[in-house]
Amino acid sequence: MNKKSKLVLCYSFMFITCLPESGLSEDLLKATEPAIEHPSSGPWWPSRWGADDELGAANHLSPDTVLAALAVVKKGEIADLAHAFEMGRPDFHNRVFTLISAGGPSGGPVGKHRYMFNEEWISGEITGMSTQFDALSHIGRQLGKNGDNNTVHYYNGFSHSEIGTRNGFKKLGVEKVPPIFTRGILIDLAAHQGAMLKGGEVIKIEHLKAALKNQGMTEADIYPGSVVLLRQGRDQLWYDDPKAYVKSTAGLNKAAADWLASKDVVAVGSDSVAMEPFPSVNDRLAEIHATLLMENGIYGFENLDLRTLSKARAYQFAFSFAPIPFVGAQGSPARPFALY
Repeated sequence: MNKKSKLVLCYSFMFITCLPESGLSEDLLKATEPAIEHPSSGPWWPSRWGADDELGAANHLSPDTVLAALAVVKKGEIADLAHAFEMGRPDFHNRVFTLISAGGPSGGPVGKHRYMFNEEWISGEITGMSTQFDALSHIGRQLGKNGDNNTVHYYNGFSHSEIGTRNGFKKLGVEKVPPIFTRGILIDLAAHQGAMLKGGEVIKIEHLKAALKNQGMTEADIYPGSVVLLRQGRDQLWYDDPKAYVKSTAGLNKAAADWLASKDVVAVGSDSVAMEPFPSVNDRLAEIHATLLMENGIYGFENLDLRTLSKARAYQFAFSFAPIPFVGAQGSPARPFALY
């Protein structure tokens, strides 16, 4: 029997079919899998931008937001808002990554002049290892039984069964996020308080408004399409006491997150390992992630370095960032910067 005529017996649900030895065809796999569609409406979906939207708050970006950002640049200074991606640091959830070089030039000599070159290998996690950007697939909510991925829903109601695969997300991946160039607002809570915020401390609306007032600003200065950065003063702790940095943080409560979302911001970031208080208050871990990313499509930055902006009292600036477009990834290492 030649290879073309050799058959194997394959079972799929309630019928029997015969296929070439090479296995199930992609078309048959699609035909035998039940179509998965999330309900047309749910607790936080559909999005205001339509049931198929994957951009979320990035829909607020436009040529007008770019021009508005350029208008606030006065001194021509640049503030790097990122910490280095450094191997061996203690990290939240014991995350690790490793960078390995060959120990000597990994290639060459090439050409008449015998040039050598170097390469390296990186393994481990990218989530939260240093300054981090969260895309819309970063967090969802389980609305049904444990283990039922049909009931785990993300932004716009997309279910995990619908978009999650072994090699990333078919929708809401970080590669869908456009470059972000818009107005940035620093709310310097540490400067207003006169000290670093403590781990577990709850940031409320009145704290945000008071810090803005201390800077000579009001909530009216948070324009639609802005990026809002919250300084707790923990960015210095990143260097002074890394273990203490990852052990706890202050964070927003739900009302404060909803208030920021009502301003139609594109993203919210902080100089901390999370946007919510940690240790969690009243068993509400990840609630602020969910409020911003899942419910409102607002992106997140963590582990920012806001010391330069704070020292310069640069409370309004042009914010620039583009994630590494890892196809299907739920986030990206980040190196945003501010021009003021």
